[in-house]
Amino acid sequence: MIDAAAVRAANLAIQYATNRTKISEISKKIHGFSAFDREGGQVYLDDVREQYLEDGDRWRGWRHAIEHVLGIRDSDDQDCITSEQRELADLLDQKAALRVEAGRIKTNIASLGRMIIRARA
Repeated sequence: MIDAAAVRAANLAIQYATNRTKISEISKKIHGFSAFDREGGQVYLDDVREQYLEDGDRWRGWRHAIEHVLGIRDSDDQDCITSEQRELADLLDQKAALRVEAGRIKTNIASLGRMIIRARA
């Protein structure tokens, strides 16, 4: 039992480290869009968030918010979302998904810890 738990613990540690590395890489990319000295200026999604939340829909992610906002804006205003805003939205959604995955991994680590504690008793 302890050998299997050790293997599972090692796998969970690898999964968690991999997850944290991915979050760090995405965070650096996100920071690149919001850096003050960024050529072309910072990329903002504030207007998208505000308009999306004013419409009363529950939050389902940045990409969904962009698509929803585009759906309610005038057809002449369809180019108001830049490719950089879309890329930033995708990165933010990826980061959110990785955070959910990190939570699942932590839950599995805690479960494994409880199982080891019970096995020792």
